[in-house]
Amino acid sequence: MFVRIALIALLAASAHAQPARRALLIGIDDYTASTLPRVAQVPPDRERGWPDLKGAANDVALLEEMLVLRYGFRRQDIVTLKNQQATRAAILGAIERHLVRPARQGDVVFYYFAGHGGQVPNPESDELDRLDESIVPADSRRGAEDIRDKELRPLFNRILDRGAHLTLLLDHCHSGSGFRGLPGGGRPRGIGRARPIRDARAYGPRPEERGALVLVSAQDADTAWETDGDDGRKHGAFTWAWITSMRDAAAGEPVRETFLRAQARLRVDKADQAPAMLGSHAARMRPFLGLRTNAPRAIVAVERVQPDGEVVLQGGWAHGLAVSAELRAAGTPATLRVVRMLGVGRSVARMSVGAVPASIRSGTLLEVVRWAVPEGRPLRVWMPVTTRDLRAVARRFAAATNARWLAEPREATHVLRPRGDAWELLDRERRALPLASDDAAMSAIARLPRDGALFVQFPRVAARDAATTAGGTPALHFDEADYILTGRYDGRRIEYAWFRADGGRSSGWTRDDARLREDLLKLRRLHAWQTLRSDTPAPYRLALRHERSGTLVDNGPLLGGETYSVVLRATGAAEAAPRYYYVFAIDSHGKSYLVFPKSGSVENRFSGKDAELVLGAPGAFGVMPPYGDDTYVLLSTEEPLPDPFILAWDSIRARRALLTTRWSIERITLPSAAPPRRRASADRAAPRRR
Repeated sequence: MFVRIALIALLAASAHAQPARRALLIGIDDYTASTLPRVAQVPPDRERGWPDLKGAANDVALLEEMLVLRYGFRRQDIVTLKNQQATRAAILGAIERHLVRPARQGDVVFYYFAGHGGQVPNPESDELDRLDESIVPADSRRGAEDIRDKELRPLFNRILDRGAHLTLLLDHCHSGSGFRGLPGGGRPRGIGRARPIRDARAYGPRPEERGALVLVSAQDADTAWETDGDDGRKHGAFTWAWITSMRDAAAGEPVRETFLRAQARLRVDKADQAPAMLGSHAARMRPFLGLRTNAPRAIVAVERVQPDGEVVLQGGWAHGLAVSAELRAAGTPATLRVVRMLGVGRSVARMSVGAVPASIRSGTLLEVVRWAVPEGRPLRVWMPVTTRDLRAVARRFAAATNARWLAEPREATHVLRPRGDAWELLDRERRALPLASDDAAMSAIARLPRDGALFVQFPRVAARDAATTAGGTPALHFDEADYILTGRYDGRRIEYAWFRADGGRSSGWTRDDARLREDLLKLRRLHAWQTLRSDTPAPYRLALRHERSGTLVDNGPLLGGETYSVVLRATGAAEAAPRYYYVFAIDSHGKSYLVFPKSGSVENRFSGKDAELVLGAPGAFGVMPPYGDDTYVLLSTEEPLPDPFILAWDSIRARRALLTTRWSIERITLPSAAPPRRRASADRAAPRRR
């Protein structure tokens, strides 16, 4: 009896000694505070706005599944606060109870926040801009103060004092100062500044200075956006890029590489959003959460075999599976093909031919022998139309407003845009004021301040088929669009251009319908390559090396007049079969340039055994005008492309025909800029072969 009790005590002590993994995940979409009591006697500042979000709670749900399926967290060790659960008191209390108090040496502690971010003016702040960054709790509308980053420092430092490994992932912005481009296509995760405070207290060092890893979705003054995920739901753009990069990470991959992949994917989706990774070299070189992933992505288990012959798998989106992926059990030639997805962690497969063999039963491990590419979501466009004479309306609007009339939306403080047969006016904080008629719109813009700047987005005159002709899918609402067709009035006429929905001009202004269709077709080609996924793990990852300094360029910019080499770095997923490698670059205008190989599929076949390869001669290409964000694409195939120069495209229609064998694709997106003496040029850049 004594031996049994001692053994139980020993096992309990051993279990207690194992490092724990705890997570607190917070996601707030609902800022109405409709069920919450007033917190303070002082009424809240109504100017802040508090618009609701759409993707924060989705982020929490998906991230929780990924932590369980890929990183071995137990569900009972993950605390979630969603929407109106996430009050100021609840957030601070959960950090104290769930993360701080139980923290022990070697524990893995993860904190995640998705929702609105803000800034609190503080003239006694130790920050140069005298603004304390903050997160906005769900009861902010009821008078609760923002939770400033300084308030969180002591809590996080206590976790580090206990020897735990701390990782923070923050997906919110800190209130942009006006519109960067045409509003729409997702929501920003930030609101107006809070009331000023005076606080000169010392809160201790920043956690990243003491060994924590901090991943932030945007710079201090920048905007963090929401986007559409491949699962058909809204997500934070950075969170979605991060989760897909987590899913694709090799076992033991340094978090630095995971971040670079997420950063490149984010830039493709939201060009104006710049995430950051803060922490020591040691923190950046550890795998995410300091852990290897549970198992290689290529192995999944059979949950059960159903009487109708369908096989339920314990593997789904989180494991990289998609419909038509093929799996095989060791020792049998029988192949299972995925026929439908059941969610993040489960799917259903059927035998390709014949009945399920007896060797495949609950618990059988299957290896993925052929990956399938999920169909990328279509390019969605918003194209409001009208049958009215807009020139007369435009002249009336231009004469009525006191604000500066803009021919480009970038500097706009206010935007007037069509909403059905009426209008709506967006103010500095992106709050929308519905306006039922032209007269109501004219009255509203007449009241704008003289220091304001107004951009009016005019609809297309009469319904045209530009979107469907070029392959774009009409969006139901501008918040769902990738690109928006917008008109402007320049004092003489109304002309049109396609805009990225999250800001930035994507095509030139024109009145020519054929030009609009051509521009949209170009955007569709670009979208297709940027969203295309690999069907097999990539043996190499693409990198660029600055030839003069010999350093790898992870974050840009690439400078005009300088030369760069194309470098392949092994991922650890190398295959025995050699592959043919191709590198091409897509500039910000949608044009593609073949970077490697120089001519045909010659000397571009590699086995994947080398740790690093330099493609072509040193200094393979230079960068020259026009400057901007360029996407570099690494394509590998088991069979050579008959004509690699099709990658220097004028058409993407042959994409599926090209990729008939096993293949993989990797992308990096880097800004390019003029040399320092010519940096003032407004051109955008394209890579050119030397």
